[in-house]
Amino acid sequence: VMGMIAPNITPGGPAKDMTDAEWVLLLRHGIGRDRQASLMPAIDYTSLSDEEIGDIATYIRSRPAVDRTMPPAYM
Repeated sequence: VMGMIAPNITPGGPAKDMTDAEWVLLLRHGIGRDRQASLMPAIDYTSLSDEEIGDIATYIRSRPAVDRTMPPAYM
């Protein structure tokens, strides 16, 4: 059985100090902070405007922090 666990992108997780440029790379291009391919379905977000990506990042930053270490994304 294969499973996948989504990373913690709340302000309490590793994404807490992501810059706007890093959100653009992640959402539009599927490139994570480590400059490796991420699990993000970037093809769905390539046509988003800079404002829309900024709105997504602002929304995520506004959510309550979840202070939890997540298991690896691949199991």
